Amino acid sequence: MSQQQSRREFWRSHHQQCKAQRMTLNAYAEQEGLTLSVFYGWSKRFRQERESGFSRGQVGGSGRTEYRLHFPNGLVLGWNGDADSQCLALLVKSLA
Repeated sequence: MSQQQSRREFWRSHHQQCKAQRMTLNAYAEQEGLTLSVFYGWSKRFRQERESGFSRGQVGGSGRTEYRLHFPNGLVLGWNGDADSQCLALLVKSLA
């Protein structure tokens, strides 16, 4: 595991523990001796990642599948029909 991945997992673990304990970021950072500004920054990243993603669902009873790709900036790309994973990967890469 790289140093960057290790650091990311460190902050993700703290973020998850803070949520599980239902504490404010400020209170949790103080309790754990974390730098509040850094903890806020990582928490914002994790929140944005959670808000972005890919979802698939059935459209009514028609049997058609609807896809939605959510980006952290609020953009939502949606379509009905098939999704070719290779084409989708190229699309996401080009938009990143």
